[in-house]
Amino acid sequence: MATKAVTGLSFFEGGVSETDVGTLEFGMMVRDVTYRLNPDVISASVGDEVVLLSPSDGTYFGLNTVAARTWQLLEVPRPATEIVEQLVMEFDVDRQTLERDVTLLFDRLLELKLVSRDLS
Repeated sequence: MATKAVTGLSFFEGGVSETDVGTLEFGMMVRDVTYRLNPDVISASVGDEVVLLSPSDGTYFGLNTVAARTWQLLEVPRPATEIVEQLVMEFDVDRQTLERDVTLLFDRLLELKLVSRDLS
């Protein structure tokens, strides 16, 4: 099992080799972008974490506590900035770090087709 630390958001992928995650600035996370879960992805909470299964290829993924909470917040499609606002209230982390981490997480989730985004 490969494990990837996404600047504080751990993310493991079963059956997939470890790859580098690209860096994006928070400015790239357009304020009018709404993120939504891929309805085909199966998810289950395991303690404070979430396990995801992509039925298209049978790959599973694990999200740590912060990434899992981000996933839970996406059960209702919402803008990234709204998610960051909620996470800042719930976790002891500075906004800049959280914005960077959430941007990296969304970038990876988009790449893996686990979420989609709508530009308003």
